[in-house]
Amino acid sequence: MPPSSQNSAPAQGPLETEPPRPRTLSHPWLDPVLSCFILLICLSIRKISDPDLGYHLRIGQWIVENRQVLRREIFTFTASNHEFIDIYWLYQVFVYSFYKLGGYGLLTLLNTGLILLAFGVLWKRLRDLEAPAWIYGPLFLLTLLASERRFQVRPEIPTWIFLGLTLWVLESRSERNRDYLFLLPILQGVWANMHGLFPLGWAVTGVYFAGQYLHTGKPDWKLLGYGGCSILASLANPYFLKGALFPFIYLRELGPGSPFQRTIYEFRSPWFLWKGPGFHPVLLAYGFFTLLLAGLLLSTFRKRKIQDYVLTGLFFYLSLQANRNMSLFMLATAPLAGLCARDLGWNVSLSGRGKALKQGAALLFSLLPLVLALRVATGAYYVDLGIPEQAGLGVDEWELPVHGAEFLAQNHLEGRILNHLNCAGWLIWKGPQKVFIDGHHEVMGEDLYEDYLSVWQPDGLRRLSDQYGIQVIFFPPSFLYSKGWTLQLSKMPDWRLVYLDCSAAVFLRDGYAPQVPALTGGPFLQGMGVSLPSPSERTALLEAPRVSPLEVFFDGFYHPLPYPRDLLLLAEFCSLYVKPDWAEPLFLEAIRRSRGRLNDTYAGLGTLYFLLHRYDDARLCVAKLLEKDPDNPVARWILGAIPPGGNPIPGNPSGSP
Repeated sequence: MPPSSQNSAPAQGPLETEPPRPRTLSHPWLDPVLSCFILLICLSIRKISDPDLGYHLRIGQWIVENRQVLRREIFTFTASNHEFIDIYWLYQVFVYSFYKLGGYGLLTLLNTGLILLAFGVLWKRLRDLEAPAWIYGPLFLLTLLASERRFQVRPEIPTWIFLGLTLWVLESRSERNRDYLFLLPILQGVWANMHGLFPLGWAVTGVYFAGQYLHTGKPDWKLLGYGGCSILASLANPYFLKGALFPFIYLRELGPGSPFQRTIYEFRSPWFLWKGPGFHPVLLAYGFFTLLLAGLLLSTFRKRKIQDYVLTGLFFYLSLQANRNMSLFMLATAPLAGLCARDLGWNVSLSGRGKALKQGAALLFSLLPLVLALRVATGAYYVDLGIPEQAGLGVDEWELPVHGAEFLAQNHLEGRILNHLNCAGWLIWKGPQKVFIDGHHEVMGEDLYEDYLSVWQPDGLRRLSDQYGIQVIFFPPSFLYSKGWTLQLSKMPDWRLVYLDCSAAVFLRDGYAPQVPALTGGPFLQGMGVSLPSPSERTALLEAPRVSPLEVFFDGFYHPLPYPRDLLLLAEFCSLYVKPDWAEPLFLEAIRRSRGRLNDTYAGLGTLYFLLHRYDDARLCVAKLLEKDPDNPVARWILGAIPPGGNPIPGNPSGSP
């Protein structure tokens, strides 16, 4: 800790000094932090879309009703009776209890409170390390933007809290000579029953012990003793040694080359996600913070302790292994960036030389989170990024198959089911039968998962459904998830579509549940509030001016931005399933509701018209695409593929197929 005289004597450097940390709520550099907390609240009050929610609620319910933890798999028919170590059991009981008290809306608010607590711990760590006040806002904003994709009702949120508190205990002893080591075993004992990343507590304690020993040449026996007690506290779980060793078994399952690491999005390295929807701000924040931290560490390398570099390397390595760990890296090391800034003497006063410039910077860091918060509240933030999130309380019925599971239960469709992995959690919670596979990979095993992946191979769906005697196929109609399933089912006449919404498509094998008829276009479109326009209405809709991007941008600050994602998903599904008379009205209604804002609607509808040989209508869609995107590849393909003899759109090249 710097000598107390630094708080009162002028610094010998290019920047004016001020008290190094905000001590009252009137401190001017607190405004950016308060703005970040407002943004955090807006980002965390979102409808629940995590596919594992139903799974956690169902197990929590089972534990409460049976007063014991699960030890064998009971929710799948393919992995039935496999050994099951439920390391999340305490979290599951916790969220189920809150669900019983206040439903899904209370779960959203509970999650908001947990995220606020995690960032509150970050605030406490920065404050206790006496980081300069001006750096709080930038660090909070970068960490928030890099973490918000993980703001789901998941057991990893408590890990943010436990990791932050563990680091606070260790930092307090190392930097401030404050002894809170008695908290380590308590934190570890609870953590080990909530989430599988609890060995991070062992790791950071070991790093601090080794670092202190190398720095002083003397072992910290008290830290070693409490670290040992923390490891013993991890054994206080229903599975004893197996529970404490579970994370290492899980890491082996997810190691390089495993099918889980290759195919599951959250386990991919962040370097492979630049083309993913909504990941650009996340990766930019992550990348900028990494460069900032590296620069600060190099600038203060003489003052850094060994544990600073080891911890940075450890969490940076974890972030490179899986994008889900980027938030861990930033939450763990952001206080270290503040400590480096303190050691450099970078304390920026809002008075003195350059007062107007510095006050402008403070205002900018205060306004930017508030501007983003406005767009989050209206949903424009998610629309801009193209990610499937909605502001609000409760469950996101666009993402979780709420009504599809209800359809199965109401019609007593209890036959063997082949389900998409993303639907498993909700089907376990509300479906009437055991599922084919769920997301707990260590229980399912690689062989079953490889078998499941074969469904994307040519004719894989038929082979797998015949092999396992499947009677019900259940998957989300999203193009991203279902293209292979939908194309195969369009060529399997012995399967009939009986239910469809934006989160679930249900097919039944011929001969099974004959009382449930195939879905027909009229009732389906009527249920979606969609009707087929007349030819004149269709032409007027396709020729209507598109809303300007500037108008859309400003609208996003003060009222909800229409985003007919459900119609787009279903239109794409119907196109693939060769139901053009269903797809066309869905695309047209999406254009009407969005006022022509979305290129995807014109691209999908133009492709549909081309395949139907309706070239004049296809050209109308192409013209709209080229208005906003002159190099649109879909538009150029359609123009190049239209047979000779048509009238090309003036001023646009024909392109090539």
